[in-house]
Amino acid sequence: MITARGHRAAVLALCSSLVACAAAVQPHHASPTGPTISGAGMAPDHTYAGCTSTLRFHFDAGPDPAAAPAAWELLRAHGEGRLRRAGIGPLDGGRAGDAVIPVTLPHSGVYHYVVQVEDDAGAWSNALAATVVVDPRLPHRTPTCP
Repeated sequence: MITARGHRAAVLALCSSLVACAAAVQPHHASPTGPTISGAGMAPDHTYAGCTSTLRFHFDAGPDPAAAPAAWELLRAHGEGRLRRAGIGPLDGGRAGDAVIPVTLPHSGVYHYVVQVEDDAGAWSNALAATVVVDPRLPHRTPTCP
């Protein structure tokens, strides 16, 4: 399950089973008048299967004073670099803020994500990438999540 928390802690839960069958997608073209994002990263960036890592990034509104960042979209790379939608959610931080998106990682592997923000006028931000490495849980040892 993926949850989202904006600057004021608005939360939206998404069903990950619906995401698994999603069609391949591409990041949206960034609008010169759209919002911008910076500082994307996963914390921790190395964990165990079944644990949660948190995607964090900062967002700022574009030059249009009437438009504010309204939602985030998270894409995940699957085999051969194809991207599939991994989640969407609201941003509740006004014209600027810090997004916090916890992501539960069910299986071992390397997870590559791309995140973008859309403002309430429909303009998209730049796209940023973040990666997390997930080790398997060993049967004879139960590590705690970081």
